Amino acid sequence: MTDIAAIIQRIAAGWGVEFSRPGFLRLLWLAPLVWAAGAVAARRGAAVSVAAAAALRTAVLLLAVLLLAGAGVTVEETRPGAVIAALDVSDSMGEEGKAWARERAAEILEGAGPDAQKGVIFFARGSRMNRPLSRDLPGDRFDGGLATDATDISSAIDGAALALPSAGPRRLVVLSDGNENLGDARAAAARAAARGIRIDCLSPPAAEGGGASLRRLDLPDEIRVGEPFTARIIAFNAGARPVPSTLAVRDGGALVREWPVTLQPGTNAFELPYAVASPGVRRITASVSPVAADGGTSLAAPLLAVDRPRILCLAGTGEGRNFLAEVLSTREIEVRVGGVELFPASFDDLLAYDCVVLSNVPRAALGTDRMEMLRRYVRDEGGGLVMLGGADSFGPGGYRRTPVEEVLPVSMEGAVPFEREKAARLCIILVIDKSGSMGFGFGEKMIAARRAAEELVKQLSPDDMVGIIPFDSFHTVLVPLEAVGARKAAVIDRIRMIEPGGGTRIAGALEAALSQLAAARGRARHVILMTDGQTHDIREYDYRGLVAAYSRSEVSISTIGIGRDADRDFLRALALGTGGEYYYVRESSTLPMIVLEDTRRVLEKSGLVEEAIRPKMGPGSEMLAGISGEQIPTLLGYVITAPKRGAEVALYTDVRGLRDPILAGWRHGLGRAVAFTSDVEARWSREMVGWGMFAKFWAQVVRWAMRERSPDLYLVRAGPAAAGRERLELETFGPVGEEVSFRLSVPSHAPGKRRVVSLRQTAPHAYGGETAALPADADMVVVERVEEGKVTVRKEAAVLRRAPAPDRGPESMVAGPDEGLLGALAAAAGGLLNPPADALSFPPEVVPARRSAPGRLIALLLLALLGDIAVRKFRT
Repeated sequence: MTDIAAIIQRIAAGWGVEFSRPGFLRLLWLAPLVWAAGAVAARRGAAVSVAAAAALRTAVLLLAVLLLAGAGVTVEETRPGAVIAALDVSDSMGEEGKAWARERAAEILEGAGPDAQKGVIFFARGSRMNRPLSRDLPGDRFDGGLATDATDISSAIDGAALALPSAGPRRLVVLSDGNENLGDARAAAARAAARGIRIDCLSPPAAEGGGASLRRLDLPDEIRVGEPFTARIIAFNAGARPVPSTLAVRDGGALVREWPVTLQPGTNAFELPYAVASPGVRRITASVSPVAADGGTSLAAPLLAVDRPRILCLAGTGEGRNFLAEVLSTREIEVRVGGVELFPASFDDLLAYDCVVLSNVPRAALGTDRMEMLRRYVRDEGGGLVMLGGADSFGPGGYRRTPVEEVLPVSMEGAVPFEREKAARLCIILVIDKSGSMGFGFGEKMIAARRAAEELVKQLSPDDMVGIIPFDSFHTVLVPLEAVGARKAAVIDRIRMIEPGGGTRIAGALEAALSQLAAARGRARHVILMTDGQTHDIREYDYRGLVAAYSRSEVSISTIGIGRDADRDFLRALALGTGGEYYYVRESSTLPMIVLEDTRRVLEKSGLVEEAIRPKMGPGSEMLAGISGEQIPTLLGYVITAPKRGAEVALYTDVRGLRDPILAGWRHGLGRAVAFTSDVEARWSREMVGWGMFAKFWAQVVRWAMRERSPDLYLVRAGPAAAGRERLELETFGPVGEEVSFRLSVPSHAPGKRRVVSLRQTAPHAYGGETAALPADADMVVVERVEEGKVTVRKEAAVLRRAPAPDRGPESMVAGPDEGLLGALAAAAGGLLNPPADALSFPPEVVPARRSAPGRLIALLLLALLGDIAVRKFRT
């Protein structure tokens, strides 16, 4: 049988049509069946229409087979070129060489044509892409921003290979003196050639010689703010005659001094006295002009400026800041005082402070994210934390089981209320609305209220007292206020008897609750009112007088408004007027959780002792050096806490028969934390505020807690090692025992990430190690001193990348272009060394491309189908 597929392929080839799945062409043998069916139909008449239908169906079959066979045509496609200019900006290029490279790159990219993709890569110590590939010229955006004390051509070649497209003509033009001292450019060129990338190399024109260059910039590693120091600059004149030049020194972007100098042949030294006005890491830059073609135009080095200690004091109220002024004026400590809104927005800003003081700040005001920052600040960065007491601090402030409690030397878990007179821990009455509206729908509100009451009773201890008063138009003392004891099951059974019905009158229920609580003996006496509506007696009853009576009796009311019909303004006023809380509940299912949370809050508030106490001194503490126990003034109250194991209790009271801490401290991680459970807002510390040793007391406490300023001095040097790696050397100047080791925490190229470099001792007081190359702008590392497996000191140190003396550094020993290396790179990747201008043209590439035609075939197929349908309709 004739192979119809082969016949169709030969015919189609004459029209430039190809098939990706030619086997489907054999389906065309079905065409005779279509005509045979048409012949049978033609015997019954309408031969013309039958023939037309058969022709259309044959066309449908043909088009369907062509689609299945993957019909397509081959056309010529033009692919524009892509070119990247790689500019050497290392010191060995000199200013004239860099200017030549910029000008030559601009000419090459402009000559590449409007359709070519163009880009620029700078390289020195590492490389950086100027911008993504684009058809537009880069204009004047020729700025590398790299450390220029080394030449790494391989990083530019590898970077360009990643940036260039995967297809089409791709060219890399390297403009460099070829004086490689980092990486392996030959291997990089071979990798680029394997990907079909051509490399052309251009070397700068020969320099005329002479001129000035900078060789070294010497700075101290660390200075104090306002303390004068001397910057020493070493310049070199390679010529035989004196060279008039201009020397400039900048602090960051600010010009410190610019002055004319005459550089004698050989080495010249200059000194500039200077002092900085603010703390932080500075970058000091020295530059000279004009420069030699083989010299460096500028040198930069980091400088760490430290200031006097800084503390951040955040207060929960506007009072109690006198002690800060005392400490600031007499103890040379800079203090920033304010509310929680002053808490730094970022962790780096928080590190600017040596200690943070929280004065009666509630947990809700501080927030979870800030508490996490404080934990990291103390544990990981050696910061100090001092927490002062008050009604909104420690347990009463809600700090139980928080990151702040983890850091503090005291625990709120052991903060049991004061039970001197066998008073109940908690006296609580639930006043529950059982009006008809509580039973609307499926009675969800009433069910939730009963369940909330049941859950509360289950959580109470046997010594707690509980009462239940339901109300509608009238109230009933369902459960009188009595100790829970063994009555939990009975109380819960009575709660389950509450059924909705009637109106809403609240006053009588609240009066009944007050009469019972006023006579009760408890550390915390509290009412929780749950209602979904508005009381009908609000205009005829003196609720203000009732609120006043609650306040006089020191009984608080928390109100819970259920649903949108609750009188929110009335309930809020009722709660706030008695020292309680107002809650609005949209979903009644949350009622049990809110009742339990409010009860927990009331219990924590009860963890206060408000009576005159005379603190006693614990074992000798550095915090109280020079202060005797007899000198400590009387306090009028404190927050109950319990000391943690390992805490140093400097002051305590045994008024409860226990050693409750007043002043305690300990080390947490790398930092220290202090808890002072009384306040400094004159509520409990009136006598202390007027105490003659008030400033000394708090200066010593804060200084004990604040970040340690290690007396150890460290010098870190960085230099090139193997390809793509860096050698870090640490020199110590203090005593170091045999059990001590060091490691460095250094920045990585990933934003916000760091890596740890372990060091081994190479000589007395000298340690070294290797790591992947640091980012070009890395000025600082963190030195970690490790003893017995624990980090005992963590201190920032500047990384010294000074320009070396003429006989040490690779960039300073350059004698001219290395055209041997540049020629080898070009030859490896099919390019030329210093090609003529016409060889740097970038014509587009014309390649055959196959295009399938499913869209057109589907359209024709649909037309044929519609035609067949139309013919059948006409025949009918």
